[in-house]
Amino acid sequence: MWTVSRHYGEQFLKQMYVLVLGLDVLGNPFGLIRGLSEGVEAFFYEPFQGAVQGPEEFAEGFVIGVRSLLGHTVGGAAGVVSRITGSVGKGLAAITMDKEYQQKRREEINRQPKDFGDSLAKGGKGLLWGVVGGVTGIVTKPVEGAKKEGAAGFFKGLGKGLVGVVARPTGGIVDMASSTFQGIQRVAESTEEVSKIRPPRLIREDGIIRPFNQGDAEGYDLFQRSEIKKLEGELFREHCKVPGSRKTSLVVTNRRVMCLKEIDFVDHINKDWECLFENFTRPPSLQGSSLNIYTKDQGIKMFQNKDSQDSMREVPLQNPDIARKMCSAIDEAKTSRQQHQLVKQKSRRFIKQNTLP
Repeated sequence: MWTVSRHYGEQFLKQMYVLVLGLDVLGNPFGLIRGLSEGVEAFFYEPFQGAVQGPEEFAEGFVIGVRSLLGHTVGGAAGVVSRITGSVGKGLAAITMDKEYQQKRREEINRQPKDFGDSLAKGGKGLLWGVVGGVTGIVTKPVEGAKKEGAAGFFKGLGKGLVGVVARPTGGIVDMASSTFQGIQRVAESTEEVSKIRPPRLIREDGIIRPFNQGDAEGYDLFQRSEIKKLEGELFREHCKVPGSRKTSLVVTNRRVMCLKEIDFVDHINKDWECLFENFTRPPSLQGSSLNIYTKDQGIKMFQNKDSQDSMREVPLQNPDIARKMCSAIDEAKTSRQQHQLVKQKSRRFIKQNTLP
């Protein structure tokens, strides 16, 4: 019994240093040491292997060994700084007490950049997002809190806004540094990332796996990559390109119609406008290759009908066939939404009747 206890005690002590030195908050120094050992090993092993075959192979092996040693040294050091700054950024995000912000940050951190330039763009986007979110949060957070919880929510939102105006920009700077050092590590270590050759397959509400459709997959990927706040139970339906504007798309979900614009420089997708189905005053209509959407007058820039209180948004599309496709998608989405709401109401009524004494 004593032998078994001593064995497990020794193994615990041997593995403890791996656990402690592998923490990201310390920069994962164990990973740095392991990388340096691999670099030193390659520095001696590659020239030796080349010398066995000939002088040219020796020179080639020497170059490979030196490159591996330098790569693991520089890349390992950059990786340590990247992990430390990443941990600091995670702590700053937790201070904001904003779950939506924390979720978006996690999604952005998990998105792997394609190259060093993409790493810089990713860091710049994080900084810009942190500054803008921190400044606007002073106004938006109290308003959101007041809508949800009244006066108590207003003061909670005010506190979040005041904390966010400091924590978010600071976190953006830290995340930018983390992303930059991560890019340096990739370049130094020459790591090859596995990239997708096509967007993810769209699986609709019925759950049936249909043959892959490139257009549906691109629209679904655009909807998923956008940082626009999704509505409750919102699902992608259809999309198409809007002519006359670079990388602008019209997207239809089961809750709304919206126009999305892609900004390449910061890899950001911006919402130009939206029309919720509950604000529709009548079904959309077609006029040549244009789609006309009629909604309640919400003080936005549209064409105002003289004979009614609704507003019309004219959306020019590539051709009449695409306009008909988008109009049908809106009608089907609205009908499906109404049916879903009726079923939900009946279910609630049924449950309420059965629970009554």
